[in-house]
Amino acid sequence: MEYELRDPTGFFIDNAGNIYVTDNRNIRIVKWKPRASSGQVVAGGNCKDYLLENDVFMVSYLLNSTSSNIVLDNNRTMFICDRGNLRVQRWFQNDNQDQTIIANISCAGVNLDNQGFLYVTDEDGHRVIKYPGNEIVAGGNEAGSVLNQIWNPGSIYLDRNHSVFVADIINDRVVIWPAGVRESLIVAGGNGQGNGTHQLQEPHAVLVDYMGTVYVADTFNSRIVRWLPNSQSGVIIIDALGANLNGKNMFIPVDMAFDRKGNLYVADIFNNRILMFPIGKSSCVTSMYH
Repeated sequence: MEYELRDPTGFFIDNAGNIYVTDNRNIRIVKWKPRASSGQVVAGGNCKDYLLENDVFMVSYLLNSTSSNIVLDNNRTMFICDRGNLRVQRWFQNDNQDQTIIANISCAGVNLDNQGFLYVTDEDGHRVIKYPGNEIVAGGNEAGSVLNQIWNPGSIYLDRNHSVFVADIINDRVVIWPAGVRESLIVAGGNGQGNGTHQLQEPHAVLVDYMGTVYVADTFNSRIVRWLPNSQSGVIIIDALGANLNGKNMFIPVDMAFDRKGNLYVADIFNNRILMFPIGKSSCVTSMYH
C-alpha cells in the first residue's frame, strides 16, 4: 500500500515540499506531496518494467542538495543507487524504463553538484567518485582510518566549493575532502566509537548548513548531533526519547534533509517512517527534542 513504508533508507525534499522516499524493502521510490496521507510510486514497485532490486539506497536533490541518496537534476531526472544490482540507474521523468550509467559499484549514496556532475559513494571500494569520468574525489586508498582513507562511506554532502563531506561509517566520524586535496579533515567524531558528545557510532548521514554547522545522523546512538565549526564535541539536538511519536522512539536514523523553511526531516528506518523537526539554527540553542 502506498501509505506504508518498509525500511526507508533515504529521501529528498524538492522545492515544492514533495518528499521522495527510497522504500527499500518494497523496492520502490515513493513520492509524498505536502500533507498527503498516501504516496505515489514513481519508480520500482510491482510494475514489471521497473527493474530495481533489494537495497535501493539514497536520495538527493540538486536544488537543495541536502541529502545523498537518490538525486534529481533540473529536469527531474532521478539517479538511483540500485545496490542489489550493483549499479546506478538513471530514470527520466514520466518514463517507465531506466538506464544503467554506472555498473559494478556498491553504491550507498549519490549527490549532484551545481554543474551537474554526479558524485557516488562506492562502499566496498571505500571511495567517492565523480561521474562522468569516474574521478576519485575521496578515499580510494583501501579501507583504513588515516586521513587519506575512508571505510564504508555512507551519505555525502557537497558544498558550493565542491568540497565533499563524507559519513565515514566504520571510522565513526565525518570528514571533509576539499576539492583537489589528497587528505581529509575530521569535522565530527573520530574519537573512537561511543556515546559521548565527542563521539559517534556508525554515522550514516551528514548535512551542512549555510553557516558551516555540521549535522550528523549518529545512527547507532539513535540521535542527531550538531557540530559547530572547529568544535571538539557536538550538541545532541534530537535523541530517541525526544523523537517519540505514537509510543515509538526514533531508532536507527539513517538519513536527513532540510526543507526550504529549515525544518529537519529524518529517516527513522526501524519505525518505517520519516519524521520532521523544527530546528533552531542559533548556536545559543543547546538542546532540543530529548
